[in-house]
Amino acid sequence: MEAKRDLKIEEYQLLENMLKELKEYDFNLNELKVVDMLDGGMGSLYIVNALKTREERKMNKAIIEKQFYDVDDVPISVSINIDTDGNLFELDIWRVDFNPIINFPKYP
Repeated sequence: MEAKRDLKIEEYQLLENMLKELKEYDFNLNELKVVDMLDGGMGSLYIVNALKTREERKMNKAIIEKQFYDVDDVPISVSINIDTDGNLFELDIWRVDFNPIINFPKYP
C-alpha cells in the first residue's frame, strides 16, 4: 500500500502559484493527499482522489507546464495534470538529464 501524505510546504507553494495562472480551474489544495512517485528522486507526486482508486483513474492532459532550473542550471520541466473527470491527477517533475533534483523548483 502506498503511503499517502499531506503536501510539503514547497509542493503546496509550487502548485498554488502555478494554478493561479489558470482562470478556468479552481482546486482546493488544503486537503490534498499525495503519494510520492517512483521517479528516481525528481519529486513527482500522484494526487489521491477520495472517490476513485488509482486504477480507476486515467490521466487526461497537462493544464499548465513550466520550466525551472536546478541550482546547477539543468532544466527541470514541471507540469500539473488532470484526470478525465477534471480532478488534479499528478504533479509531474522531470529533470532533463534524468538525475534527481538538487533543489525543489521554486516559483519565481
